[in-house]
Amino acid sequence: GAAFVVVAEEGAMKAAGGAASARLVDWAIVGVAPRIMGCGPVPAIEKLLQRQSLTVADIDYWEINEAFAAVNLHAEYKLGIPRDRTNLYGGGISLGHPPGATGARMTIVAMQHLREKGGRFAIISMCMGAGQGMAVLVENIA
Repeated sequence: GAAFVVVAEEGAMKAAGGAASARLVDWAIVGVAPRIMGCGPVPAIEKLLQRQSLTVADIDYWEINEAFAAVNLHAEYKLGIPRDRTNLYGGGISLGHPPGATGARMTIVAMQHLREKGGRFAIISMCMGAGQGMAVLVENIA
């Protein structure tokens, strides 16, 4: 699979004749013990929410990569993330997990969901090998 997302400063995007679909607000990358690498999204999301003074309830949509089903279940349980706002179009298990394209695919889906449903914020999160976790906050501006 292949996917891409253009990340640009607003002025440069306008000068090139483009229009932004969402705003990249912030991101967080953390490390956890490699033996629990699937748990990385939880502290990454916590760090991101805290830094932005947001709560789980402030987030309209969640894309959490299902490298393994337990990753989503763990995040839902630990953070109280509602399942009815998470991976509504399928996740890595049902759609596939092509290395290098997963994050872009998840971001595009989150942006599309915000646009279609009129939501404001989405968080995209995944665990990565060797005990890393990342989370990205995007804001709908369309």
